[in-house]
Amino acid sequence: MEGHNNNTSSPIDRTVQKILSCIRDDDDRHKIGLWGMGGIGKTVTMKVLHNSPELTAMFQMVIWVTVSKDGGRGEKIIRKVQKDILKRLKLQFDDDDESVERNASRIFQGLRNMKYLLLLDDLWETLDLEIIGIPNPSRENGCKMIITTRSMVVCNKMEIDKTIKVEVLSKEEAWNLFRKKVGDVVDSSEDIKEIAAQVVGECRGLPLAIIAIGGCLRDKNGVSEWRNALKELRSNKYEIIDEMEESVFKILKFSYDQIKSNNIKNCFLYCALYPEDYGIPVKEVVRRWLAEGFIDDDGRYFSRLDDACDRGHAIINYLKDVSLLEDGNDSWSRYVKMHDVIRDLALMITSSSASSSSSSSSLLSAHHQMVLQEEDVNNRFLVRTNMGIKELSTEEEYYWRQSQRISLMRNEIGNLPENPRSLSLVTLFLQENYGSLTRIPESFFEHMHNLRVLDLSHTDIKELPSSVSNLVSLRGLYLLECRYLVTLPSQIGNLKKLQVLHLGCSYGKFEYLPIEIQQLTLLRSLQVKTGGMVVPNGIISTLSLLENLSLRVPDHSPKYEESIVEEVGSLKQLTQLEFQFGTLESFEHFVRESYPWKNQSLKSFQFTLNCSNEEERASFSIYKPYLQLVGDNYTPSNTAIAEVLHRANGFGLVSNHTNCQGLLDFGLKNLSQLKECYVRECKMMEIIININNGNHYDLSATSSTTTPPCAVLPNLEYLEVSDMPTTRAIWEGPMPPGSFSRLSSLIICDCANLRNIFTWGILQQLSNLERLEVSRCDTIQSVERKVSISEAEASAFFCFVFVLGFIGPFHNQRFLNCKKCKRWEKKATLK
Repeated sequence: MEGHNNNTSSPIDRTVQKILSCIRDDDDRHKIGLWGMGGIGKTVTMKVLHNSPELTAMFQMVIWVTVSKDGGRGEKIIRKVQKDILKRLKLQFDDDDESVERNASRIFQGLRNMKYLLLLDDLWETLDLEIIGIPNPSRENGCKMIITTRSMVVCNKMEIDKTIKVEVLSKEEAWNLFRKKVGDVVDSSEDIKEIAAQVVGECRGLPLAIIAIGGCLRDKNGVSEWRNALKELRSNKYEIIDEMEESVFKILKFSYDQIKSNNIKNCFLYCALYPEDYGIPVKEVVRRWLAEGFIDDDGRYFSRLDDACDRGHAIINYLKDVSLLEDGNDSWSRYVKMHDVIRDLALMITSSSASSSSSSSSLLSAHHQMVLQEEDVNNRFLVRTNMGIKELSTEEEYYWRQSQRISLMRNEIGNLPENPRSLSLVTLFLQENYGSLTRIPESFFEHMHNLRVLDLSHTDIKELPSSVSNLVSLRGLYLLECRYLVTLPSQIGNLKKLQVLHLGCSYGKFEYLPIEIQQLTLLRSLQVKTGGMVVPNGIISTLSLLENLSLRVPDHSPKYEESIVEEVGSLKQLTQLEFQFGTLESFEHFVRESYPWKNQSLKSFQFTLNCSNEEERASFSIYKPYLQLVGDNYTPSNTAIAEVLHRANGFGLVSNHTNCQGLLDFGLKNLSQLKECYVRECKMMEIIININNGNHYDLSATSSTTTPPCAVLPNLEYLEVSDMPTTRAIWEGPMPPGSFSRLSSLIICDCANLRNIFTWGILQQLSNLERLEVSRCDTIQSVERKVSISEAEASAFFCFVFVLGFIGPFHNQRFLNCKKCKRWEKKATLK
C-alpha cells in the first residue's frame, strides 16, 4: 500500500492510509470510526488493516469481531462480542445467565497489560466497552479501536475521536472497476463501450453495484443485449432516486433479474436462510438444493448424487461470478457468504409481507418493496436468525401458516407451536437452538405434508414425535450433534422419499438405528457420526442406492464388524465413504473384496484404522481421500495399507507407532500423492524424514546413477508434527530436487527434543512456504548456522514478520507464529 500515490491508488487504499496515519502519528485519537453506506467497502478496508504486517508488528494482538445487526441486541450482542474476544485470547467463555461479568473479568485481565488493536466491524448500535471487559483505549496503554458502521450517529454515541467517511468511486475509478469485472467485451466494439460507460454512470460510483452489474454483463457480446440492459436499468422498475441506500437495492435487483433460470434464483435466495456473515458450507447447501428440487427439477434428472452435486457447484461458481455470493474465510473454498446488503435484498424479495424479516426493509418505500416482491409472491420466507429469540410471538406463529421457508437458526427457542397448520412449508431450519430446544410437540408435524428439508441439528431434543410420519415429502433430515437423542421412532419408515439422513453426535447417547430404516430405499446419503451405535444386520445392504456413507462401527465383536464391512462392500453405487475399521483383518477384507474399492468407484474416502485400545483421535482432513492409522498392530509395509495410501491425498499417523521409524517406512511411491500429513503422538519416532537411512528407500528414479533422485513428498502442502517428545529433526540428509516443493504450511507443537526445523540451505528450497507455526518446543533453533541476507535477496521475500524480537525472512511468508519456545535463536539478519 505504501508505494501508491493518491492519483493512482483506490479509495480503499486511501482510506487505509488515512487510518494508518492516525494510528502511527496521532496519540490522541484512540477510537477511529469508519462510516458509509452498505456495499461501499468498509469491511474490505478492515480486512486490509487486519492483514497488515505493519499493524501486526505495532500491536501485541489484533482482534477482529464482526458485530452485525443479525447478532441481536443488548445482552445478546454483548455475549457475542465477549465470545469472539475470548476465543482470540484462547480463554474460556461462559454462557450461563450470570456469565457476562465473569467473561468481562477474563477479558479485562487478558487485555489489561496488552497493547491491542480492536476491529469492530458492522456496528449498528452503541457497545459499552466496560461491560464487555475491554480496557478503554488511551494514550497510557497505547491501544486503539476501529469501528465500521453505516451511521454517523453510532460514531457519535461511541465517542469516536476521528471519523472517516468512505466515499463513492470517482468516474475513472468506477470505470476501471467495471472494466476489470466485465472483461474485454467492452473493447470489442465502440458501441458497447459507449453503452457500458452509461451503465457505469447508472451505478453512481457504488462499488458493490458496479461489481454486481459487471458480473451479470460479463458474457454479453451483442450490442442489442447491452442496449436492452441499459434500457431496463433506466426503467421505472430500477429508477435511481436520491436515497443512495435504496439505489443500491434497485441496481442489485437488476443483477438478480438477469438470472434466467428460476431454479438458480431459488438457489441464491435460499442462502438468505442462513444468518448474516455466516460461512455457508458449500457441500451442505448444494445437498439441500438437491433435496429442494432446485437441481433435479431444472429440466433434467441426475441419476447420480455426484453429478447433481457437480451441477450444484457450477451454480455456486455462477453466483460468485455474478457477485451475488462471495468466498468464505477459508482457503479451500469450502464456504461461501452473502454480502449483508445482498442478503437484505434477498430477504426483501422473499418477505411474506411489507414487514420484511430484515430490518433493512425500512429503507425502502412500500411501493419499492412491492416491486421487489412482485415476481416472487410464491417464495415466502420467515427468517429470524441469531436474534436471541426465546419465545415465538403471535405474529411469528401467524407466519407459520403462510411461509414456504422458515429459518429460526441460532436462537434460544424453548417452545414450538403445538400444531401449526403449515401446509405450504417446504423448508424448516431450527438448528443451533442449543441448550434450549429440548422438545418437539407431539402434533407438531401433523400438517407439514409438503416439508422437504428439516434441520434440527445442534439442539437438545430427546426424541422425534410420532407425527414425523406425516412428513411424506421429506427428502433431507438433519439431526447432527443432538446429544440427547437416543434413537429414531419406528414411524421413520414412512418417509419413503427421504434421500439424505445425517444424524449422530460425537459424544452423544444415540444407541441404535431402528430396523425401519431399511424401508428408506431412496436414501442416497447416510451419515451416522456416533461411535458405539448399533446398526442392525441387513440394513446397510438394503439401501442399495447409497452413494455417500459415513459410519462408525462399535467395538462389539470382530464378527459384527466383518458383517457390516461385508454389507458396505456390496454397495455398488457407493462413491464416498467414511468408515472406522477396528481390526486389520476387516480392513484387508474390504480392500481385497469390496465392490466399490475393486472397481475404483470410490471417488472420496476417509478411513480410520484403529487396531488398538486407544480412543480415536480423529483428524478431519480437508483433503480426501484420507487414511488415518491409530495404534501399532500392523507394519508400514502391509499390502492393504500401501494400496490405500497410494490413492490417498491425506494421511494421519497417530499414537505410539513403535514399528515405524519415519514416514518413508511406508514407501516413497505410496506417499507421492499426499497433500496433507499429520504425525502425532508417535513417541519413538526421532526423525520424520530420514534420507540418510537410504538402505530402506528407493530414492532413485531408475537404476541409472546419472538419473536425479526422486523427489520426496512433492505434492505435500500441509505438514503437522505434534506431541512427539523424542523427535529431534524434521528432515535429515540432503533434499532431492522437487521435495516439499509445494509445502505451504508447517505446524510443529510439543516436540521437546527438536533442535532444528531445517538447515538454511533446505529452507531456501521451500519456495511456497507461507505459514510456519512453532509452539512449546523448548530446545528449538531456527537454522543450523548464522547467515546474512543481502537486500537483493530480501527483495524476493513476500514480507517480513517479527518473531520474538527479530525479523526473519521467509519467501512468500504470510504469517509466522512462535509461541512458548524458550531457545529460539536469531539466525538471520539483514545486512
